Amino acid sequence: MKEGILKKTYTILFLVLGNFLTAYATIHFLLPAKISPGGVSGIATIVFHLFNISPVVTTAVINIPLILISMKMFGKRYGYKTILSIGLLIFFTYILMKILGTEGILHESGKSGDLMLPVIYGGIISGIGVGLVIKVGGSTGGTVIVASIINKLFRIPIGSSLALADLAVVLAAAFSMGVEIALYSIICLFITGRVVNVITEGESYAKMVYIISDKYLEIKKVIITDMELGGTVVKASGMFTDDEKKMIITVVHNRKLSELKSYIKEIDKEAFVIIAEADQVLGEGFIE
Repeated sequence: MKEGILKKTYTILFLVLGNFLTAYATIHFLLPAKISPGGVSGIATIVFHLFNISPVVTTAVINIPLILISMKMFGKRYGYKTILSIGLLIFFTYILMKILGTEGILHESGKSGDLMLPVIYGGIISGIGVGLVIKVGGSTGGTVIVASIINKLFRIPIGSSLALADLAVVLAAAFSMGVEIALYSIICLFITGRVVNVITEGESYAKMVYIISDKYLEIKKVIITDMELGGTVVKASGMFTDDEKKMIITVVHNRKLSELKSYIKEIDKEAFVIIAEADQVLGEGFIE
């Protein structure tokens, strides 16, 4: 009981801190410098500078329909964490804009044309914020939800879907605010992604996952169909009972590990899962 309360407290604290940092990075580094590194924050930045519409309005208008669509398509996978996370992001964006305005802490850099400081600090702080949210199974919505929908409808892998969605935002920035801004946005997108990986899973880029479950057929189907991953099923037996079990061995990119853990938990809460570092992986979808 106490363990469950601590876990929920830990989750809520990470969602609050993560969304505060994400909003802060947007309002005080990226928005003033017109940097649009994908995601809803990138769209909000473009809309703000073109039409002077508050990022709060844009974030809400984009995310609320996406939440409703994703809940209909994916059910409980997009539960309270996603709704709470997006609500917090909208709330902190509104509060920060009201209290501190939109000039930004490094607005002089933007005026002088030196955008590297906003790009670096905005990318790092945003990466920490998004990483904290993802670490506890939350989502900042936007292109993450779009990527999940694309994956569901067209069977395009999540990573590729997310890259396509973010690329569309960067291209919109190039078209509306110039190629230079788009190039800076790509640098920021790279920094954010790198920090997210470090926060969520450490330095290695992939993990080896061992799964022992009586419901291994359902887990196997999800790995192959929904995640488009491969793996191996081997026979195993318990040391005390000698009961025969089936063990799934698969390798997964860091960015998809949280998704895999979420699937396993949904299918079998009693599943025994071991996650180990994979320093180098050769083969399709990994380093050659």
